[in-house]
Amino acid sequence: RYVIMFCLAIFLFAGAASIRAQNFVSAARVAKPSVVYVSVYKTDSREGKKNYTKAGYGSGTIVSADGYVLTNYHVVNKGSFYQITLSDGTECEVERMPNGAFYYADEGIDLAVLKIKNHDLRRFRAASFGDSDALSEGEWVIAIGNPYGLRHSVTCGIVSSTGRSDVGFAEIEDFIQTDVPINPGNSGGPLVNERGEIVGINTAIRTVSGGYQGISFAIPSKLA
Repeated sequence: RYVIMFCLAIFLFAGAASIRAQNFVSAARVAKPSVVYVSVYKTDSREGKKNYTKAGYGSGTIVSADGYVLTNYHVVNKGSFYQITLSDGTECEVERMPNGAFYYADEGIDLAVLKIKNHDLRRFRAASFGDSDALSEGEWVIAIGNPYGLRHSVTCGIVSSTGRSDVGFAEIEDFIQTDVPINPGNSGGPLVNERGEIVGINTAIRTVSGGYQGISFAIPSKLA
C-alpha cells in the first residue's frame, strides 16, 4: 500500500511540474514578442563628423500597438542616440518626442518611454498588463530581457516580497522583490506572471560582485 501511495505522489508531483513547465513556455511565448533590445549610443563630433560609440544597452517592453516602449531611465540617461531591435531581429530607429528629446522620463521612479519610428505603419505587439497588487509571496514569475547582451533570455523564480522601499535605487520605491536571476542588460524588461501578463519592470539587483546574487527588484505594473 505504501509503495502505491509513494508512486502516486511521485506521479502527481511530476504532473504538477509538467503543468508548471507548460505555463512557463506559454507565458514566454506570449510575452517575448513585446520585449525589445535597447542600444544606447553617445555622439561626439570630430573633424566635422558625427561619430557614434555604444554607451550601453538594456531591455524594453512595447506597451502600445503604435510603438511606445517602456524601459528604465537609467538605461537611457547616458545616451544621445538610440536604436531598438525587435524580437524578430528588425532594427528600428527611435522617434523624437514633440519636445525634441528621444524619450520622456520619470527620474523619481526610474522609468522612461521611447517611441519606435514606424515608417511601414506596422502594428507592434503590445504587452498585456497584469495586476501587481494581486501578487502573492511565493508566486512564480518570469523575467525576459537581454542580460549581458544575450537577447531575449528567459529566467524564472518566485516573488520574495512586495512593497520593498528604502532600498536605495530610486527616489520613489515600491519594489517587487524576487529571486529571479537578473543581470546587467535585463533592466527595463518585463517581469511577467504565468499568464504572460506584465506585473513589473525589472530594474535592479542587490549585489556585491556586480552579477546576480539572489535578490532582484522590479517596479510594480500598477506604478509603471
